[in-house]
Amino acid sequence: MKVAAVPIKSIVGDFNFNIKETIKWLTKLSVQDVDFVLFPEMNLTAYTKDIEVIKAANHRKEHIFNCLKKASLSFNIAFAVGFPEQINMKIYISQIMFEKGEIVGIHRKTHLGPTEMDTFAAGDEIAVSSLGQQVMGMQLCYESHFPIISAIQANLNATILTYSFASPKEESIVKLARFERFLCARAYDNSCYVMACNLNSVSDKGTLIPGLSIIIDPKGKIISKSLENGISVCTIDNEQLDNIRKSKMAWFNNHSRNDLYGKYYNNELV
Repeated sequence: MKVAAVPIKSIVGDFNFNIKETIKWLTKLSVQDVDFVLFPEMNLTAYTKDIEVIKAANHRKEHIFNCLKKASLSFNIAFAVGFPEQINMKIYISQIMFEKGEIVGIHRKTHLGPTEMDTFAAGDEIAVSSLGQQVMGMQLCYESHFPIISAIQANLNATILTYSFASPKEESIVKLARFERFLCARAYDNSCYVMACNLNSVSDKGTLIPGLSIIIDPKGKIISKSLENGISVCTIDNEQLDNIRKSKMAWFNNHSRNDLYGKYYNNELV
């Protein structure tokens, strides 16, 4: 499987532009025989906490999603996009995976940043989605700083961990260096490929969000990385994944003492 992480440009509230940019990249990458594309957090709306923008996006949700279903079928390419999903009275920061004209996975951000809690609701499920021979564990921005989420997804047989960000401030080169420090650990400790991309945008508060992307192999080695408008691409090495999982030592999660951890997470010990 050939995969790509794209730090796409998005404009707050300009749904037509954001959809066109998404489909433009899908068109370009399908010609390059890419099988799966990861887009950043909330790329379909750009990162916003503006309730009116979010309501407008959800009013057009059926049209937007139908366009993306058609694109996944027409280009024979799978992809995951970011969208602020309104369900009843709650709004979730969601990552939605499309394949062959269907929605095949939805992840709702389980750990919100402190400034997001007044606008968004937290999701309550950590899951994975199958895609061909691979199993994807999707995460969003702040979740990446809770290693237990990655471990749970690895225990659910994830082979690829995807991290979609809309992380603001910092120059892109500084942010990429920070991502390298902790995302390489997520890959190595969980014996998974890691894909990550940050939105290329300006928030509704005027804060710069610098575009970047990175792909890391299951040994924590950086395969591809880019700044600004570049993308990261690699081909998943199934033999490498198989060798790790057959190894007595290298597949750490296979020896995880899950029976031990519960009492600590349940605060039974001080």
